[in-house]
Amino acid sequence: MRALLLKDILALKRTLRIYAAFLVVYCGIGIFSDNPSFFMVFITVLSIMLPINAMTIDKGCHWNAYAACLPIPRSMGVLSKYILAGLGILAAIIPCLVFRLVDRYTSLITDTISWSEIALMTALALTILAFQMPFLFRFGPERGRFASMAALLLLCLGLPILVMKGNVIAVHETFVQNIITQMASFFQPRMWVLIVGALMLNVLSAVISIVIVNRHDVD
Repeated sequence: MRALLLKDILALKRTLRIYAAFLVVYCGIGIFSDNPSFFMVFITVLSIMLPINAMTIDKGCHWNAYAACLPIPRSMGVLSKYILAGLGILAAIIPCLVFRLVDRYTSLITDTISWSEIALMTALALTILAFQMPFLFRFGPERGRFASMAALLLLCLGLPILVMKGNVIAVHETFVQNIITQMASFFQPRMWVLIVGALMLNVLSAVISIVIVNRHDVD
């Protein structure tokens, strides 16, 4: 497992450098613009993009065909992508801690990031990860990312529209704009429930992905 993670990290060396540069720039923008909210969304997107980029590189160099010749269970290759994304999410939390330190010891930030917001965005990133990974393993990184985005969009917008009887304006005003704030205030006393629930979703997602990989031929 450690060797597979090292392989992905080395393959993503250039991408990780670009991500690190973006993180530094957006961290500075978030501090001096006194608006860290957009930065949290940005780092969440970056962290869940890591397995997509890793799988794209694997497909381009025909890694799956090569790995089939090695004594490596295909399930281990699947789990390594989940762990890679999890490490990306953990790394994305570090700049959030920087925001809190800057707020604690300086007066540059007045609207800092709360622990509940950090926990909520972590749970959201883990949930999106659990949702998208089976699509990536089933359809490949190119088609899988669009299939997962389309399914997630239908789920996030279609269900509220049905509940609100097709009132798209009401959905935009009451659901889309305030979803993070409402969830943060509702789950604030029990944020650990969201994290545990998101981790359990990833366990279920990993099982589904392993079944998908084992039932399909190597590309």
